[in-house]
Formats: sequence, structure tokens, C-alpha cells
Amino acid sequence: MERYLTHVILHEVGHTLGLRHNFAGSLVYDGTPNTPRSNSVMEYVVDADAIYVDVPQSYDVQAVRYLYNLSSEQPTDLFCTDEHTRVEPYCNRYDQYSDPLGEDYGPTFLLVKELVLYEILPFPALAAAFDHYGNATLQWARSGTSADRRFAYNIAMAYVRPPVALPPDAGPGFGPAADDLARRVLSRLYLDPVASRGVFNATPAESSAITPAAVADIHGILINVDGIRGFQSRRTMVDILKSMQSLGAYSALRQGRDTVATQAGTATGSQKLLAEDLLARIDLALSPYYR
Repeated sequence: MERYLTHVILHEVGHTLGLRHNFAGSLVYDGTPNTPRSNSVMEYVVDADAIYVDVPQSYDVQAVRYLYNLSSEQPTDLFCTDEHTRVEPYCNRYDQYSDPLGEDYGPTFLLVKELVLYEILPFPALAAAFDHYGNATLQWARSGTSADRRFAYNIAMAYVRPPVALPPDAGPGFGPAADDLARRVLSRLYLDPVASRGVFNATPAESSAITPAAVADIHGILINVDGIRGFQSRRTMVDILKSMQSLGAYSALRQGRDTVATQAGTATGSQKLLAEDLLARIDLALSPYYR
């Protein structure tokens, strides 16, 4: 507790000396025991790491020396501050590790999905965690480098992208849960209100590195390629493809219509009615497709 309070006090003393927040500080931590948890007491570190940042760190010493004319050299350590958190996904409050996507947000989002898929906890109990870690993961899909975008998207759709291969230890709820989670992830990327998306809220453009994979996944869900997709998800995929307003999405929607028409022709009972309703939704989206 004393070390934690020391960290908090040092942070505030840093402000009185003229230092701004440094949310890049935690990027120096590679997970090994002898690596600093942050290069600055001006970072917002998670509580578990705060006790390891109870003395001024390398950035703080460099910055104070420069500000008070004790050195002519500007700080060389990693630095980003409040305004950068809206434009740089690596500039995050309360993140961990030198690779926050691969070592922090991504793995935790995978864990949230596993808890739902294996029916350990129902989705409503994990909705807040899904929002937080899902948005944190998808910020790289929206704003990272091409490699980061693809990596983040693959994490977001892991276990749930079509076609889903049910693992041997899967329970009866695995398929429906995978369908529901895939719909939620893709809706968060393309359809959900901006206010639900977190700080990084841009809809991926047609030129985005994730678009080919996303269109393929959306098409796979639309035609129910793995046999686990409900009509709610399939209707949502129509809405996403319509919202994309791109030639690739238009082509996927047209191809999907042919498959759904065949499915409707062989279905019976309620499945036939739902397939016909889906087909009508596709026709409405296609005619015309472009707004």
C-alpha cells in the first residue's frame, strides 16, 4: 500500500513540476522480471504494476532535467500524452506490456469469448468485458498498421469465424454462442452506433487491410456455410454488406442471394418462411444497392 501511494504522490508531484501524462511508458515492459513496468510515473499503469513504479523512472529524470536546464538534451524515451490516445492505439491508459494487443487486450478478449463459448458464464454476465476488451482489440483493426489490423481482426473473429469447427469438448451451446459472438463482433465493427465503439470508432474503409477477410466472413455467415448460423445473424450480415457500399460487398450479397434462394427452395416449415424472409431482405438491399 505504501508503494502504491508513493506512486500516486509521485505522479501528482510530476504534474506540479510541469510533466504531462506519458501513456507510452508501459511499452517498455516485455514481461520479464527485471524489465521496468513503465518508463514514467506519469503513466496510468494498472494497479498491480503501480507498486513497481514507486520511484522516478528514466523518462521522468530526462524530462525534469531538460525542463529545469540541467540538461540540453530532450527526453529520448517513449512518450505520448492525452491527445495522442485518440489517434494512436499504442497510446493507451491502463494497458500492459510492450505489445498490448498481443499480450494484454487480445488474450483477454479471447478469454471472454471462451467463457461464453464453453458456457462457463452467460453473455450478459460478460457484456461489459466484451465491450471493453472487444473495443480495445478492434481499435487496432480500425487504426493500426496493415499488419496490426489483420492481427486484431483475426483475434476478434477467432473461434467464431465461418466455418466453425466444433471442438471435441464443445457443449450444445457452443455453436449458437459462436454465431452470436460473430454477429456482435461484426456489428461492432460496421453497424453499432459510434458511441458504442470506444475512442477509435471509424468504420473500416473498402481499402482497409481487413476488408477482404471481413467480406468473406460475412458472406460465410450469410449463406450459413457451417450450419450454425441463425437468421438474426444472417439478416445482420445483409445489413452490413449493404452498409459497406462497395463492389466487393455487392458481389458477396449477389452470390449470397443465389445460395439463399436455393436453400429457400428446399426448406420446409418455419425454416422455409425464414429463408424466404431473408431472401426478400437481400432483394431489398440489392435493388438498388448503391444509395
